[in-house]
Amino acid sequence: MRFFNAFNSLAASSYKNKILAFAVVGWLWVAHSFVYSQPGNAQNTANDPRHETLSQRVVSVLFDQNIQALPLPPLNGWSVTVNGIPVTLNSLAVLGNRVLITFDASPAHAGQPFIIPGDVLRVSYDAAAAGSNTLTATAGTPEINSFANFQSKNNWVFSCASDLVFFQQGLIPAASRDICAPVVMNFHQWQYKLSLRFRNSSSFVLANIFYQINWGDAVVQNFNPYISESTGTANPTFIENTGFDGTNPGIILTSRATHNYPATTTPAPNICSWDLSLTPFVSGVASCPSIAQTTIFPTYDTDNANSGALNLQPAVANSHRVCLGTNVNMRFSDLTLLNCRLAVEATVPNDLTRWIRIVYGSQNLATNIPDVRVGGTPVTANNAAGTLLFPGGYFPTGPGGIGVPDFNGVIELATPVTAATATTFMQLITNLATTFHVVG
Repeated sequence: MRFFNAFNSLAASSYKNKILAFAVVGWLWVAHSFVYSQPGNAQNTANDPRHETLSQRVVSVLFDQNIQALPLPPLNGWSVTVNGIPVTLNSLAVLGNRVLITFDASPAHAGQPFIIPGDVLRVSYDAAAAGSNTLTATAGTPEINSFANFQSKNNWVFSCASDLVFFQQGLIPAASRDICAPVVMNFHQWQYKLSLRFRNSSSFVLANIFYQINWGDAVVQNFNPYISESTGTANPTFIENTGFDGTNPGIILTSRATHNYPATTTPAPNICSWDLSLTPFVSGVASCPSIAQTTIFPTYDTDNANSGALNLQPAVANSHRVCLGTNVNMRFSDLTLLNCRLAVEATVPNDLTRWIRIVYGSQNLATNIPDVRVGGTPVTANNAAGTLLFPGGYFPTGPGGIGVPDFNGVIELATPVTAATATTFMQLITNLATTFHVVG
């Protein structure tokens, strides 16, 4: 009997363990089914949903689980508003636990299908909407849970590589270039394009964007650019729809920095130019030397300054020396060494337009030679003093034009001007009477 009871007790114990084991297994199966069959939930955090693509036309919604990518979910059930205005949805994509909705924001602002500064972007999903079928990629593929009006964020951090490109530099419209030393640089502008992605970011602060300019004369300054149109005209709301990279929107940042250069020359071999470098940077974030720009500003002087030297010599050696009782018959040759010629300025030599004026008898000396004629025109009187007949000097005049003197005797030289004019414009100097000649 004791054996029998023990056997029954053992059997009963074994039976209970089986029941317990079955219950545990059943509970595990229920728990497993509960964990991996729950529908996905959209996350609404400080960073999500987000719109941080270059196009500024995509809102990315983060879920707590992966979303089924195949077959691709329909747009049914999804909605996006900009400033409370429903906008057109173009397409949907799934990347792991993110759903990307491409939209057209034109209903909120005509002609601008992207988010612009100040816009409020919200995204929703309604699982009860007809045809909605965005599914969670877990066992049973349950549909994601509905959510409403989650506000999208843009906290993008600036990157030199993806958010800033050089646009152009050059003469400010209607400005005149100053090339005469000392150069006053107030005629040039520099322009970069900034992605609308960063312009729309919460981290965008225009006052933190700088162009650092090394003027080339030991002066380095930082300048804040301003938002402008392509011409450089200030316009804080201007956006190029595809101007950033040919596809995506962007803004233009322009600087019209000014600087007064010294009159001194620059080091050889480029002694007639100031070489500037400009590097954009965002304070506390990044400097962008890979897209730095250089600019050369010519600084030219008159041909008797710096590297130039006026030099008038007799076309025939010693022909300006005349013996007593001998008539003069000579001409001078212009052998001037031009300022900023190629020999001294390798990068921007000055071969631009030049104007010359040749004045005969500019000084009234007590020892003037009497009866001097220039090109046949009497310049001094035939008297003992050789009195000047043209106070201040004589210069041939004419109608003006290239190579022709104007009413004031100024001759415009044909370009390029690479050398002095020698005897081209020099008049023959003669006299006919020797009565009042003396040894001088």
